[in-house]
Amino acid sequence: AFLQEDLYDISFQPQSVSYEFEGRTRNHTHDLLVTLVNGHRRLIFVRNGRSLSKPRTWREIEQIAKATPGAAADDMIVVSACDYSRQRRENLFRMQEMVQQIDPEADDVVLRTAQNLKTLYLMEDLFGHIALPPPRVFRACYRLIARKKLIANMDHVIHEKTHVVVAA
Repeated sequence: AFLQEDLYDISFQPQSVSYEFEGRTRNHTHDLLVTLVNGHRRLIFVRNGRSLSKPRTWREIEQIAKATPGAAADDMIVVSACDYSRQRRENLFRMQEMVQQIDPEADDVVLRTAQNLKTLYLMEDLFGHIALPPPRVFRACYRLIARKKLIANMDHVIHEKTHVVVAA
């Protein structure tokens, strides 16, 4: 969600609801509330794949959705935590951290160099062509991957030996 261009805001555990399920009152705290720039608000319910394979879980999710006030969000989606490999999650986490470290000068220089470098294959190929410290170039590469200006395999560790390509 952090990497979506149309993201306006994100809230963690934004609301708790009480609901009836199998004769008992239970409580649930929603995982995320994402607000897009167009004002659309979406609750995101995250559960692991094994749990989502059970009909009981879907009945419970239905009760949670019914108990959630309409004013809480425009809609609610269910996301399987298993949809992302561990390494993809780690890369996304690091990208989110790097995106918070705003450095447009480095981002522009790195992107321009990557676009013009005919021998670009690994991220480290950029280091010798840019008059910035390698850690700053590395962080810019992470931000550019997050912005989909550079492409890398998100299911592998992203580091200086990562194969990168300039997005079309």
